Amino acid sequence: MEKVFKIRGKEVRVERIESILAVKPFISTAKSFEEVTSLLDPAARRTFEQLKTNYENNDDSFEKFSQAGWIFVSNQEEYSNKNITKSLRGNLESVQNVYRDDFGNIMIDSNNIAIKFDKKTRLKEIKNILDENALKIIRELKFAPNLFDVELSKDEDIIDKVNELNKHDNIIYAEPQMISHISQRLRPNDPFYKEQWHLNNNGNNGGTLGADISIEQAWNINQGRGVKIAIIDTGFDVNHSDIVQSIYQPSAGYFAPNGQFRNSLVGYPDNNHGTFCAGMALPRINHLGIVGPANEAEFIPIACLPVQIGKQSTLARSIAYAANPNLEVSNLTKDKGADVIACSLGPNGADWVMESVLEDAIYYATTKGRNGKGVPVFWAVSNGNYTIDGVDGTDQVSAYDRTISVGRSDKRDMENGSAYGKELDFLAPGVNVFSCKSGNRYGTSTGTSYATPLAAGVAALLLAKDPSLTWSQVRDKMRKSCDKIGGVTYDPSGHHPKYGYGRINAYESIK
Repeated sequence: MEKVFKIRGKEVRVERIESILAVKPFISTAKSFEEVTSLLDPAARRTFEQLKTNYENNDDSFEKFSQAGWIFVSNQEEYSNKNITKSLRGNLESVQNVYRDDFGNIMIDSNNIAIKFDKKTRLKEIKNILDENALKIIRELKFAPNLFDVELSKDEDIIDKVNELNKHDNIIYAEPQMISHISQRLRPNDPFYKEQWHLNNNGNNGGTLGADISIEQAWNINQGRGVKIAIIDTGFDVNHSDIVQSIYQPSAGYFAPNGQFRNSLVGYPDNNHGTFCAGMALPRINHLGIVGPANEAEFIPIACLPVQIGKQSTLARSIAYAANPNLEVSNLTKDKGADVIACSLGPNGADWVMESVLEDAIYYATTKGRNGKGVPVFWAVSNGNYTIDGVDGTDQVSAYDRTISVGRSDKRDMENGSAYGKELDFLAPGVNVFSCKSGNRYGTSTGTSYATPLAAGVAALLLAKDPSLTWSQVRDKMRKSCDKIGGVTYDPSGHHPKYGYGRINAYESIK
């Protein structure tokens, strides 16, 4: 059954997969893929395996859903939500419909809607409208006026409900908050300062002399003291000896699976991807392992979507919280927020529609953060030969004019297979780079994910030198100071679709 609704004013078509349901038992999300699926009886397990065959492009997504505690079961009468399996009956947290969009992405209904009312609508009227539609406020999303995360309390189709709500004169938008696979932008890795060619490339091992970000010259000016960098990822090894010294504990925190924010390092989710990203920006000069470009800056680790499964509204809350922690923690003030934000989440190659709630959060960060000067938001583009195209939906987050999109270059100063287009801002080294890994280890890996926090580290040096800069001035200075690499012809504005404005140069940015 096809359903149509609107995201940021454009039609989105999804297919309801009526033969299955998504079921979430009350079990630990730490369960392995095999442990979760073993709870199913043979008939339901066959249905699950058939789904993997029918939608093989989503094989990784199915495993991630299972790690988050979701099981896909047959929607036939004998396995319906009233009679799923003997092993699960009475032990269910949620039973939801499953959808597939035009790009083949699997989504699960969450019963949640992001709804924004116009500024003239008073709270009493908002509550009346919500009551009339059997909607309950879960939380106010304070990064935009009259924006709420609400829950559908009646047994109604969520897409039909948002279409009904969007006809209301007082509502700017209502969008379903689907649970989807928001993956990490990374590539497989291989097995201290001398290894960090991205900081100081001496031309060895097939590299090109000077194909780095000229950081040593920049350090003669500053090393990022007084600046706070928030990195948003699925988790971090916050006990890594080369990361723990940088952590700005007042604002560090994570979003629990139930959506509640925990302003704590206790129980913090670990993830190798996030750990590697942090190692590209922040490690101190401490004689322990490696060095970050902003090695005197403070690190605000923000974890969300622990197994890459969740709602864009959670990612949006992470962005907004980074800019203003008071939105989630009442005893934290705005000055505890980040000066720079880096995020390397998003599917590789797959079309990714940016929901309005995420756009609102990025807009909030870039307009309200840093006392109105805005927080620069760096975002990793896809890995692979894909276009960044906000019009057709290829990568609307990277294409958004308020994000700073970063691709990857290699040790020969060539672009290396990351997404391209007029929206690409610049490249930063991200191929076989050396950084921190979970378990207090180190190693190499490749991805735009790692180029992005490296660029954010350079932005921290800029703001340490001149805190009066707006977010867009940071972007402009970094664009104008790039080295024109690759032996290609840049257009009159200095841009090339595969190289952006070139490869970042820390010293030229801040001198």
